[in-house]
Amino acid sequence: QPIMNLGNIFNNFINNIVIYPNPALDILNIKGDNIKLIKVYNSMGQMISSKDNINENITSIDTYSLNKGLYFVKILLNDEKSIVKRFIKE
Repeated sequence: QPIMNLGNIFNNFINNIVIYPNPALDILNIKGDNIKLIKVYNSMGQMISSKDNINENITSIDTYSLNKGLYFVKILLNDEKSIVKRFIKE
């Protein structure tokens, strides 16, 4: 039996980062461990907000003032790996 490789372990870890509710109305919650920095981008790739100094495993982003549409959240982890997730603002 082959041993699970590190790529599989990393992919399983990344999948543990959850954003909700999606679609978002006033607040977007980001749940996960080892999050260092969160950046929110609009559909044209412009950064519209960021949040750092994260020491909780659930972080809330205020989405109340955002226009309706598609947005992207780039999540930088403590080990410098990053993941991008998308959400809809209603």
